[in-house]
Amino acid sequence: MNLKQKSILAGHRSAVSRIFKKFDEIRENGTEVVDSDELSNILDNLKRKQELLRKLDEDIIQDLDQEDIETEIVDSDQYSFNIETKVRQIAKYIKVQKSTLNTNATSFTNSRSDVPSSDPTVSNL
Repeated sequence: MNLKQKSILAGHRSAVSRIFKKFDEIRENGTEVVDSDELSNILDNLKRKQELLRKLDEDIIQDLDQEDIETEIVDSDQYSFNIETKVRQIAKYIKVQKSTLNTNATSFTNSRSDVPSSDPTVSNL
């Protein structure tokens, strides 16, 4: 791998780490009001970096000596897995933030008597 590609890869991975840290800080301060635009920007930036790193990894693998290919593939796959895991966590967090459900509830059963039961064995009359 040439030095320039290695430096570019390191720079993008460093930027991804900062994105991870920013999200983790937001999640840790869960009692504060969360700016959904900021969360969306974090998710969008992370997805862009994910695609950029995917392309960069492909280019790097093409330029490697045969004995270095396996190590690079394993390393890039692990990093891709970590990014995808975080993308899903952020997407789930955004979904929960936009939800009207009480995420602290122990049960999500219907406690209102004015709403018809969805159980087909119970008469709604």
